[in-house]
Amino acid sequence: MEGSAKPGAPKFASTQLVSSDPLAKIVTRQQFSGAWEWNDDLLNTLGLGALAVKFPDSHPDLSHHYRTNILATVLVLLYLHQSLHARRDEWEMLADKAMDWAKKELESRSEKRGVQEYLSEAEKLFDTVTRMSAEGQGIRQ
Repeated sequence: MEGSAKPGAPKFASTQLVSSDPLAKIVTRQQFSGAWEWNDDLLNTLGLGALAVKFPDSHPDLSHHYRTNILATVLVLLYLHQSLHARRDEWEMLADKAMDWAKKELESRSEKRGVQEYLSEAEKLFDTVTRMSAEGQGIRQ
């Protein structure tokens, strides 16, 4: 009931406002652990909608669920640094939590690759999608 709000009561952002802010979308999709899950909604928020959710399945290297979540997490970290750098004070703590999660996850699984290798891979994905979008192409599997 809109008319029942008390004068001086805090006003909350509308759902529409939150859904148009990429940072708000990213924040709401972060898991308690600090990770993000690979899915269409996340990819669309990052401007990577051209990547199919099945993309990791076509790469045996990324076929394990935890690896796709690590890749999703580093994609978010890369996006935050590249696209939302001016808002760093708003996302810095959640990025630190995500980086800690990724490092611990890789260590606990005796992963040979480190977070930096995943960041390099994420950067290549961003570059590929940007280039293909500029050429008017989609990602082929």
